[in-house]
Amino acid sequence: MFINLLNFSVIVFLIANLILKDKLDSIYNFASIINIILIVLFFFVFFIKKKIKYNLFIILTSAYISFFLINIFVKKKIYQETAASLIQKYKKNKINLRPSVFPTLFFDNKEMLIFSSLSNQMTIYCKEDYFWSIYKTDRYGFNNNDKVYDKTDKVILIGDSFTHGACVKEGDDIAGLLRNKGVNAINMGMGGNSELSKLATLKEYGVKVKPNMVLWMFTIGDLAGFLGELKKKELSKYFFDANYTQNLFFKNNEKDKFINKYLAPMEKREKIDYFFGYITLYDLRKFLKFEIFLKINLPKFLKFKKKENNKEVKRGVVQSFDINDYYKNIYSKKNLKLFQQNLKLAKDICEINSCEIKFVFLPSRKDLLLQKKKFKFKDNLFAKVKELNMDIIDLEDAFLNVKIDDYMINHYNTKGYKLVSDTIYEKIFN
Repeated sequence: MFINLLNFSVIVFLIANLILKDKLDSIYNFASIINIILIVLFFFVFFIKKKIKYNLFIILTSAYISFFLINIFVKKKIYQETAASLIQKYKKNKINLRPSVFPTLFFDNKEMLIFSSLSNQMTIYCKEDYFWSIYKTDRYGFNNNDKVYDKTDKVILIGDSFTHGACVKEGDDIAGLLRNKGVNAINMGMGGNSELSKLATLKEYGVKVKPNMVLWMFTIGDLAGFLGELKKKELSKYFFDANYTQNLFFKNNEKDKFINKYLAPMEKREKIDYFFGYITLYDLRKFLKFEIFLKINLPKFLKFKKKENNKEVKRGVVQSFDINDYYKNIYSKKNLKLFQQNLKLAKDICEINSCEIKFVFLPSRKDLLLQKKKFKFKDNLFAKVKELNMDIIDLEDAFLNVKIDDYMINHYNTKGYKLVSDTIYEKIFN
């Protein structure tokens, strides 16, 4: 009787946890599936023989208690700062810390496309080193000290996560470091951006602040991202209609309301999960997900394979052949022509608005840099840029001449961003 009562209590808790979370999330996510499996297992205990029931219940509860104790150890000794714990920590100090939001999440949205995050908001971004990247956004939702808009001689940086300043401390991004050198640099980069979302950012925000110069920051994966962006019906309007704009520069409140509407259920779900953290093994799950599974090449062990360019390749591993081969089809003549058309649109916008635009090449494939290999299709890329009579600032040699592990984790580390800013300053502003 006691076991049945205890078993019933466990099932009630698991069902309550499932209902609370699944009001805010898909029942098909991993955590929910595990939750359902546990409910079925504990429910099964009611219908088996008493001796087996006792043994099975002991096994299940012993396993749970073991994981419960491991979770406490992880929380106290290993994984003390999750994004959720930092958000709660800041909240106790009456600081409203919110997660970063990326434009790529909304490229299929008919209501609104966004190209920045929440405005004037303390924001938690990502963690690759031993700390979380936390910064306060400016009036438009970018990673800047807001005073940059009140000064003259503005230099806009438009790009992806490498421009955004992924996983470094506030002010250690490229624009922030350029500001330390006296350049009024404005960071309009956002994680996940590619060529078309950069063009949209230039249209919606960049030229509206009347810059003297635009630095078009390009990483190797941007062309592949661009080809995907062109398939998005709403986003592609920026490419096919030279006059298209949402006038986001003047719709800041609407944009923030739109983002808040998206974030509210996510934050509520995370808050519930964190609140029941000890019971739901929150810290252990997050530790396994972000610190263990991301660093273990599961596909390698499972030997999942796919064919690329008629070669059989194991997913998720550094290829045995030249990694440049992966980009062979992406950097085709046809795709480079599309890239050039998009870049010409950006250049035309700058010319109309009396600003100079320069092309900055950022090496972003660590495996290439570790092997001291140049990007094979860079010359073809640069040829298209030169046809537009645009200056090119090439950062590849700067990174090929250093021990790359000291300058990159996945993105650049603080030292890597400094190398970029120093090189750009020397080549343009010195």
